[in-house]
Amino acid sequence: QGDRNTIGGTAAGQGNRLSSLSDGLRIHGFGVNSADENVAIGNELTGEFNGVQILGSATGNRIGGFAPGEANWIYGAGYLQEDGTPDGAMVRIESDGNFVYGNLIGTDAAGTGVMDNPGDVGVELYGDDNVVRGNVIGGITGLVGFLSVQAGVALREGAQGNAIQGNWIGVDKSGSIPLSNGIGIRISAFDSSLPDPTDNRIGGLAAGEANVIAFNETGGVSMLLTTSGNRVSGNSIRDNHAQGGLGIDLGADGPTANDAGDADSGPNQLMNTPHLATAVAGAQGIVVTGHLDTPSAAGATLEFFSNPAASPGAVVEAATLLGSASPKNDGSFQLLLPGNALGLALTATATDALGNTSEIGAPIDVVATPWGDLGLGLAGTNGIPVLAGGGPLLAGAEVALVVANARAQAPGFWVVGTPAVNVPILGGTLVPTPQAVLPLATNASGNASFAVVLSGAIPSGAVVYAQAWVLDPLAAQGVAASNGIAGTAP
Repeated sequence: QGDRNTIGGTAAGQGNRLSSLSDGLRIHGFGVNSADENVAIGNELTGEFNGVQILGSATGNRIGGFAPGEANWIYGAGYLQEDGTPDGAMVRIESDGNFVYGNLIGTDAAGTGVMDNPGDVGVELYGDDNVVRGNVIGGITGLVGFLSVQAGVALREGAQGNAIQGNWIGVDKSGSIPLSNGIGIRISAFDSSLPDPTDNRIGGLAAGEANVIAFNETGGVSMLLTTSGNRVSGNSIRDNHAQGGLGIDLGADGPTANDAGDADSGPNQLMNTPHLATAVAGAQGIVVTGHLDTPSAAGATLEFFSNPAASPGAVVEAATLLGSASPKNDGSFQLLLPGNALGLALTATATDALGNTSEIGAPIDVVATPWGDLGLGLAGTNGIPVLAGGGPLLAGAEVALVVANARAQAPGFWVVGTPAVNVPILGGTLVPTPQAVLPLATNASGNASFAVVLSGAIPSGAVVYAQAWVLDPLAAQGVAASNGIAGTAP
């Protein structure tokens, strides 16, 4: 007990080596005796039960830090119960509003190997609004039969509003050396009298928030029971399949099939995954089309990831974030993602407005686009709008046009036709013969999309041209034009 104490330090000789038959370091607020805003830095910590335990009313305490020398080395804690079950954590927090920053947890002192860690959890949270950030967490594994309960991070009953961000879980900071845990992150509960863990954040889209969750034996992130609102966002989740586990598993029971209307319930409401229809890469980026079957689809957030190319039985993970967007009101999406990713596989997750993240949807290979870039754009508010096409020119196939970088919330027109005419107009060049002129409206991001299923055959070798024109008062003559594109029927 006690406030604003410093345990350890960053100068030579200031760090402690703390170990006991209980907890290496315990911070316990009890009744009127608070234990707030204490700092533990530069220490070596272990214990028979837990390496660090914060409990009671203790709040605002910081374990570790990001300045040189502030990291603690926390390892070797825990024990085996009479039935051989592992128990104990390297760090266990039962109170609210504490911080675990920049530590080596379960690893060796260099953060590139693992120690013997008898306990079942690296960081275990029961409290609310705690932040676990910038730690290397590994080596919570090795007991055959218990891999599914040995976790790098565990969110238990009562845990709400916690943030797990910017950590390396199961891997060193280089992202290449395995430091496996049984599972990366496990969200579950044992005591049914307390609330299930809810509204926790695993990663995020802001700089420094994404975790790297890799090389864990039975999966990346697993959720059980009626946990809900647990957002899994922006992370690099890969190589977590030594025992066949999933990147994200709702129910810890393998892939969960989508249901019509997304009406089922369970962990994270068993949020449906996005269905990816096409993914084609060209000079302007990756055009991806698909559909999300869920109520209020427009309020959901889709995140797209590239992965090694898909193959039969490929494990579904989310290695590299490419971008995020929302579907349309009907759940459909036609999007232009940055980059190329040709020859890789695309996967996606969906998160509803309440923070329920889905499993990672089935992968689709990224193929070369049949649409070529012709240039000839006319700049507006954000420079030249970028147009890309997706989908083959085949009967029954969905063809998508996606324009980005245009003026936000502006009207305009899609112009489609054959052959090209390249007529000067309004300071720009009209590329297609205007056989079809259809209205468009950009969204708040300056994007617009159009998709159609081709009902009739197109002769092999035929070329279709397309362009987008958007009203823009900052353009030279009040209108901006995208680059022209040309699609060739196979």
